[in-house]
Amino acid sequence: MALIADRIEYPETTPAYYQSCPENWWKRDEGFRCPEQSFPITKETQSQLEMIFNGLVKKWKAETGGSSLTTRRYAHPSYQSILVLGGKEPEVVKLILKELQRSPDMWFEALRHLTNENPAKDAKSFELSTKAWLKWDREKHK
Repeated sequence: MALIADRIEYPETTPAYYQSCPENWWKRDEGFRCPEQSFPITKETQSQLEMIFNGLVKKWKAETGGSSLTTRRYAHPSYQSILVLGGKEPEVVKLILKELQRSPDMWFEALRHLTNENPAKDAKSFELSTKAWLKWDREKHK
């Protein structure tokens, strides 16, 4: 199962720099970070990023929320779009962690891929996984 969609379309409000990376950069062995990304986050771009993220989350939850199949949830285009967006903009990890705290859901795979870490690897339940990631966030962003 591919973790990244071959193509992603952002809403018209997407700042141009989200689309500034070379085409298919995520298919290379460079992980999920766009190598050319080095743009500072301003209040305006943070607001736009949150709007895009929240729209993708809303669609993902509406279309997969009732599914117990994690592969279906992870393969959903909105989840994949969040992964791509997170690869271009590291602030997405903070948004995912904020969403995980506000409304726990299946964010573990996205967090693992975007951070290259897995503090929940020994967790035996959804609740313990959530707690492990939130603890990681508190320790990482003191």
